[in-house]
Amino acid sequence: MVDFIRFVDDGLSFYDGDIDSFYNWFEDVRVKSVDLYGLDLTVTVNPVTTFSQFLDIQFKLTNGKLTTDIYRKETDANRYLFFNSHHPRHVFRSVVFSQGMRYRRIINDDGLLRSRLNELKMFFARSGYPEILINSILDAIPDQPRSLDYKRKK
Repeated sequence: MVDFIRFVDDGLSFYDGDIDSFYNWFEDVRVKSVDLYGLDLTVTVNPVTTFSQFLDIQFKLTNGKLTTDIYRKETDANRYLFFNSHHPRHVFRSVVFSQGMRYRRIINDDGLLRSRLNELKMFFARSGYPEILINSILDAIPDQPRSLDYKRKK
């Protein structure tokens, strides 16, 4: 059985079978893709107990428990809108809050979330954000709900 998810040029598949039959299936898909669209595909196969990536999320199963984390490519500069740029001041607070909430929604382990938020604090500091602004916003993020719902204004 194959389940497949695609977003623009990234895909994710879960395959319930042996590795050889997966590679046979993938080769059929790859050949059809080249023939029909001139698009060659590559694949990385990971066991469910090691991190796999899809877009900006990485995930794995450990003892039947799903762990999710932020995924950043090695080439990511981890830079944000520079604080000394000419934007209204509320924009900078929004950037910090939005990134913090993105981490909160993706990372499902509170210990890992705190660790990643500390990294995020360093990234914002490198972009010139004042420590008091960063801490006042990111220290409150773990207390926020991990909901993906939209907030409705009254």
